[in-house]
Amino acid sequence: MKIYKKFTEDQLNEVKELAKTKTLGEIAGYFNMSKATFVSLRKQQPEIDTIYYQNTKQKQGKLYTPEEILKIGELAKTLNLETIIKKLGTTIAYLNRARANQPELEEALIWVMKNRPGNFNHPRQAEEKALSKRTGRLRTENKESLFTRAPDDISPEEALARFRRLKEEDRVRRQLQELKEISQWNKNNVAKTKKD
Repeated sequence: MKIYKKFTEDQLNEVKELAKTKTLGEIAGYFNMSKATFVSLRKQQPEIDTIYYQNTKQKQGKLYTPEEILKIGELAKTLNLETIIKKLGTTIAYLNRARANQPELEEALIWVMKNRPGNFNHPRQAEEKALSKRTGRLRTENKESLFTRAPDDISPEEALARFRRLKEEDRVRRQLQELKEISQWNKNNVAKTKKD
């Protein structure tokens, strides 16, 4: 077996910090060595594994307090999950375990992500929520588009005819939009030339 240079006390402290957010393979990459070399080094210096597993076990059993859940909710309003994980000093696996063990954490994250302004569906969801408050019922109308599937109970010929009809309607809609834009552009240019 090849003998590798042992980790110094400073490097062991780095392993302790890295263990909070990184896997063994990522730690090997951090120290610019292959996984196989790192495995051999861990066999020669078992304290590396001891340090690593002590720090990961602390993270596995973590339960978040209500204050921490509120903090995570605040972070989720503007940040993506990857950035939140970095700020918490954890990994996606540990956060998912916490979400499974703490339903209130899962509910808070889902609620915040659904209601944050950066959510692609937020404007539609806000509109539906406002409509349901005014009318007391949810909007149930579904508009046909090229992205909606044809019902399973129609024949392939009818589905193809439906697709062609929707495609033509979409083409006509785009042409009308282009004509409106050209008309607006012409009006703006005419107004500009009259001023000059």
